[in-house]
Formats: sequence, structure tokens, C-alpha cells
Amino acid sequence: MSLPAVSCPCCNVQLPLEAWIAHTATREAFMALAGLHPSMRLPMTCLRYVGLFAPAKRTLRWERIADLLREVADMMRNGRVEWKHQSLPAPLDYWLTGMETLLAKSDLKRPLSNHNYLKAVVAGMSEQAQASAETQRLTQGRGETPVGRPAPSESHASREKPTHNREAAASALASARQILKGTKDD
Repeated sequence: MSLPAVSCPCCNVQLPLEAWIAHTATREAFMALAGLHPSMRLPMTCLRYVGLFAPAKRTLRWERIADLLREVADMMRNGRVEWKHQSLPAPLDYWLTGMETLLAKSDLKRPLSNHNYLKAVVAGMSEQAQASAETQRLTQGRGETPVGRPAPSESHASREKPTHNREAAASALASARQILKGTKDD
């Protein structure tokens, strides 16, 4: 007994379900996508990000899509980003914001050939969060507190998650462009 036919949501062509899962690369791409995260926001953003690797007048092969999704999943799974010989903390939100930042850039040179722009944006957000945490720690060490609030305890400060925003991501992307072009000194 064969599996039911399903319609493509874009072109309405009908294919048996076996056609989608019998092709190894297609099946691997779907499995990599399914293994990302239970929320819908992350897989959809990853798919759009992978689209940045497509040449202008050609489509991506399923093998390439599967490889890119696995690479992105591996980077996010570690919870760290390797950049400039450093290993920096990179929670899932940083990766998501980094991909969204790149997708929002209309002047991004396409197709992308690697994940260096994404890594640079994520590393920039991580560095900014670390700098902000250090500034806060030094401010508290001097006894400065917001008006009307006691200084948070050291154990509470160490449990706070790093924060990020789109401006920090955009700033990190600009720095990454300069670095990748070789115009910025280390």
C-alpha cells in the first residue's frame, strides 16, 4: 500500500508522500529542520537564512540545504560561537537574532558562501553582553545603584541571562563587514 498523495503548498502539484521522503537529501533536510527546536520561529528563520546561500537565478540542491541546516544546528547546539580564536557564549536567542539581522539587510552580498557573517554578528552580541555585564559589575563594586533599589547580590547578577537587541546586532554586523573586508585592524 502506498502513502497518500500530497499537494505542494506553493504550486499545487500532487506527489505521493514517498517522493518527498524517498529522496535521501530531502529526507535529511527535513530531519535537520525538525531537530532544530520545537518552536516554529526558529526553523522558519533557519530556512530563510539558508536561502541566503542560493545563487540569484538558481535553486539550492536538497543536499546543500541539508548540509547548511546541519551546520546551523551544530553551531546553535554548542551554545557557543567560535570567533577570532575565542569561544564566546551564544544562547539560542543570539543565533535567532543574528539570522534575522542578516535577513533584514538588503545590501548583503549574496549568495553567502559560509557562516562567517552570522558568527560575527553573534560574537558581537556576546561581546557586547559581556562588556555590559562587566560595566554593571564594576558599577556595583563602586557601590553605585539605581535610585531606590538595593544593589543586586553577586549570585543574582551571575544568574542573569545576557541581553541583546537589534541595534547591537546591526553594530556587530557592521564590524563583521569591516573585519571580513580586511579594513579593520585587530
